[in-house]
Amino acid sequence: MISVLGRKDIGTGILRNLTDGGEGTSGHVMSEEHRRKIGEWQRGLKRGSRSEECKVKISEANKGKKRTEEQKRRMSEAHKGGKHSEETKRKMSEAQKGRKRGSMSEEHKRKIGESGRGRKHSEETRRRMSEAHKGRKHSEETKRKMSEARKRRD
Repeated sequence: MISVLGRKDIGTGILRNLTDGGEGTSGHVMSEEHRRKIGEWQRGLKRGSRSEECKVKISEANKGKKRTEEQKRRMSEAHKGGKHSEETKRKMSEAQKGRKRGSMSEEHKRKIGESGRGRKHSEETRRRMSEAHKGRKHSEETKRKMSEARKRRD
């Protein structure tokens, strides 16, 4: 606004501002008392505890955003190496108790199966899979199921 209306002190307008603004508080020195109070106030803040409303707003704002490879790499690096505390592990364990694992609907299973159909593995991947399966023995039941599946395909 200052650049639009001009400053009286330099003859460019009507405002009495002595600067164009944006310079901050250059040269200002905070007293030790003030620094201590600010420090205490910041230590009292709970970081990371957001209201549900705030979480929903953040989630909505981030949905559909495309991240660059550099952003993805930096986010990945930031999350690596962290260790969960024993309390956090206990809470995670409690949250999972009582949940059924592997209980997917038939439709969900069908969609997962369809998503991989037609996908071709590279020669390197095929070689690795072959190496991983060498020496593995199938049970009689598995052999029977594989045989039936081949017969259905023919």
